[in-house]
Amino acid sequence: MSHYRILCLLIWYFVLTAYPFTSYGQETSDETITIDSRVVSIEVLVVNKHTGKRVDGLRLENFQVTDDGRPRTLTFFSQGAEAKQALALVLITDLNLQSMNDLQMLRLRAALRRAMWESLQIDDQVAVVSLFPHFQVLRALGQSRQSVLESLTPTVASTEDEAGQTKERGSVDITSELLAAVRHVQERRQHFRLELVVVGGKSYETLQQTAKSSIEQLLASGAVINRITQSKAQDDVLNYICEQTGGEVVHIPGTDYSDALERVIKNVAQRYSMGFVPDNLVMDGRFHKLGVTVRIPNMAGGHRPLEVRARSGYYLGAPAGAIKR
Repeated sequence: MSHYRILCLLIWYFVLTAYPFTSYGQETSDETITIDSRVVSIEVLVVNKHTGKRVDGLRLENFQVTDDGRPRTLTFFSQGAEAKQALALVLITDLNLQSMNDLQMLRLRAALRRAMWESLQIDDQVAVVSLFPHFQVLRALGQSRQSVLESLTPTVASTEDEAGQTKERGSVDITSELLAAVRHVQERRQHFRLELVVVGGKSYETLQQTAKSSIEQLLASGAVINRITQSKAQDDVLNYICEQTGGEVVHIPGTDYSDALERVIKNVAQRYSMGFVPDNLVMDGRFHKLGVTVRIPNMAGGHRPLEVRARSGYYLGAPAGAIKR
């Protein structure tokens, strides 16, 4: 092979690895969701089926990724602090903070403090959004951990109107609210790993009541949606979105969200990050199905019972039928 051809191949490899994303806008009414399209990135959580505990320390050779049923060679792989991209975490509260007693608020903020200080890296950024009684950004995306804690106060998330009357919580279109949170991040930062954690909320609309295009846009954004809830509704669309994006759904028996919040954020920060370059880079707008499997031999020669959470697929370009800018 000539020196010139080797040089060209090296330059092409550098372009793919150093500049992996090309983006364009996909409109939702007057708003825009950005879709990354050249490298398919996957955030993966592996837990023990029996204990529910996160499984750390796996290596690239433990994972197999398929794209529309075909095995893919991973071009990058890491876990937690080793990830090349920083984390953008959006904490979405669907709680009436004014109804929480002092002990509940203290425990919630203490859990959040521990999770951020122990698990997040210096370049990671956090935003806080409230859905109660309406969509409101309590803390814009940023690196200050202290301002995140300060945003979780009843005085900041006021539930009273100008006359001092308690506001009524209207119906929540949860997919629209999630898309608004995604846009909040994308307007400020690009090339972040994006995780949303929804805390609270009893139940939302069913899958049948939700616009298919809204779910497609969430899947296309690459965001991972997690949920901590008291609701046991099985047909809730948010449960479906969490499953399809590779997020967790944690059910709690009471009104204390603190332990679950700490656990979910630590799991978010310690996910495995991996990705590959598709064979076909034609922006066809189709949904491509992903499969992620893990095999770890145990002492008895069999395999450990594991549960793998990863997004179900991706779009090359905007989903078919979407309006493009």
